[in-house]
Amino acid sequence: MQKHIITALAVGLLTLFLLFLFSYREAKYRGSLQVQKQQVDSLSQICMGLEEQLERAVERDSLRNRWIYNNYFDAYDANNFRLYALFKHNTLGQAEVAKLFNIEVRDAIKSSRVMNENWHIVPIKGLHFLATDETIGEVAKRYYFNAADSSLIQKFNAKEGRKIQKNQMLVIPFN
Repeated sequence: MQKHIITALAVGLLTLFLLFLFSYREAKYRGSLQVQKQQVDSLSQICMGLEEQLERAVERDSLRNRWIYNNYFDAYDANNFRLYALFKHNTLGQAEVAKLFNIEVRDAIKSSRVMNENWHIVPIKGLHFLATDETIGEVAKRYYFNAADSSLIQKFNAKEGRKIQKNQMLVIPFN
């Protein structure tokens, strides 16, 4: 009988000990669950903030690209171009340069012969720094919305048959 009482007490104490461990672990688990829930909520708020920033950045980039595209030269007003660049070509005249860069009024191009070289002042769309991770096609797509127009950029910026290099300032001619 005494063995049964000791066994019952041992089983009872073991049961109490297991219940204590279970409740202790459960409280600890609930506490860590609460911490994780707060972390998830915090990350959700950060994510929403980043999504809003991304939306604003995409909108700004879209507006900037649209502004770049719309920064146009009025081909019928030869005295009102905003930006211009020098273009040297010894065999092309004023009319051929206008045709090459799709400028309808050849009077918009001013030409002069300096030291036996033909220099042309040509209206341009803008300037672009070609970063190391960009291609000419990407630049053409940004300014002209067509990567195939990269030949215009290539024609204007290639010097004496050399290819365009990375980290080079490019002149963006009109499309």
